[in-house]
Amino acid sequence: MNVARGGGAADPAAAKAQLDASFRKIKKPKIDLIQVHNLGDVPTQLKLLKDLKAQGRVRYFGVTTTSSNQYNDLIRNMKAEPLDFIGVNYAIDDRDVEQTILPLARDRKIAVLAYAPFGRTRLFRRVQGQSLPGWAAELDAKTWAQFFLKFVAAKEIRRRMEAQRSPMAKYSPIARCRPTPTSDRNASDAQVETS
Repeated sequence: MNVARGGGAADPAAAKAQLDASFRKIKKPKIDLIQVHNLGDVPTQLKLLKDLKAQGRVRYFGVTTTSSNQYNDLIRNMKAEPLDFIGVNYAIDDRDVEQTILPLARDRKIAVLAYAPFGRTRLFRRVQGQSLPGWAAELDAKTWAQFFLKFVAAKEIRRRMEAQRSPMAKYSPIARCRPTPTSDRNASDAQVETS
């Protein structure tokens, strides 16, 4: 749901029309999840979603952002609103949400949709031609895609990587990847340490 383009105010009538169109398109009386995209005029759009949830027409609602410069607004909304879901970027080299947002989501019982777990494909370029760490087989990760997804979903990979900070470098080039600065996430992949 995004009727607040350019950071401006959403037109409640346009937002309602967008929701009505969604119900017509899917031909179902109830939608499982609707989210306010990129925190677009959250008060206006969440009011509509809360009403639909109260009517039993929407099962869950939430908000999304893929921009770290909106994380403070996201945190405020997570604390102030009864959100069921949030959507944020999260990948092995894009971990900004780990310090505050993920713990807050856990504490408030807000489900998290992890966007761009492959770093919009940059992670595949960073490991091209490299083998998985040997212990990935213990986690049933047979491909880099499985490894990256399991990192997002499983504490075990994160625990192992943290436990093997310096020895990890000998296992995998991805362990030597520094998180990419937020401003460079869609730019080059020159953030891999080679020493």
